[in-house]
Amino acid sequence: MRYGFPHGLFNIVIGDSEKITDMWARHEYVHGVVFLGDAKTARKVHEKFSSMSKKFIGESNGNDAVFIDKGWSISELERIVRHAVDGRMVASGQFCIGVKRLFVHEELYEEVVEIAYDQAQRYKAGLVSDPETTLIPVSKIDKCQGWLSGLERDGGRKILGGYRMNYQNEPDEKGIFYAPTLVIDVSPANEIMNGEEIFAPILPISKVGGVKEAVMAINRSPYRLKATIYSLDRGTIKYFCEGVKVGTVNVNVSHFTWNGGVFVGGRRDSSITDRGVSIFAELMTYPKMIHIGTSLNL
Repeated sequence: MRYGFPHGLFNIVIGDSEKITDMWARHEYVHGVVFLGDAKTARKVHEKFSSMSKKFIGESNGNDAVFIDKGWSISELERIVRHAVDGRMVASGQFCIGVKRLFVHEELYEEVVEIAYDQAQRYKAGLVSDPETTLIPVSKIDKCQGWLSGLERDGGRKILGGYRMNYQNEPDEKGIFYAPTLVIDVSPANEIMNGEEIFAPILPISKVGGVKEAVMAINRSPYRLKATIYSLDRGTIKYFCEGVKVGTVNVNVSHFTWNGGVFVGGRRDSSITDRGVSIFAELMTYPKMIHIGTSLNL
């Protein structure tokens, strides 16, 4: 038996994006497009394909948030926080559904910060061949200092990282890696945290008084792919699930939990069309209704 994909199924096309998009949108064999990329480009692609009455399926920027409610034991809290930090640092923070914002109930705030500090320090740069390497180069590294300054603008305090480094984890102004960075006491209303997708291993942590404040903060962002809540209270969980305007909500499970048959989608600028999640098979096809009579039924 032979395995693999048919020749020509996957192709890399390099060139002027507007010309390529225009060519694809006009081609008779192209009935739609699945776009994964930044929101600015997504809008242009959406406009082009929509003008030709063709399907546009988009997933752009994400600014995923995690809310940790009160009531957890220390052992449970360690598991939750370590996972949240891993969700931020994986791929050096360059992941659409990575954890971008962490909101913590004030009763557990100090404990969360301590655990997060310990976990973030475990991430190291290195050679690709080294199995101990857990960070990769950052594509938008020139924007990192600006993001950091913005997070510190409203009282945020950097307690870890905040600099470029080389593969030996040494501070280096020309380094292509960015040190794992934690910024605490960030205002839930911070413009940078809520307004941009920070594509780097930088985790802002905000203290909130409860679920209402967390939901309000999460909904400030125009990028709304996913949100996760860790809570033992059913009323809190219900309020969160109903209140956050995102495509996917995870409750007491991994932030990366996802049904492979569902397109991540999202709300607002995370999908451009604001349609939320959809069944992928339906998005990729044109449903048709057919009525068949067993005989002449007139």
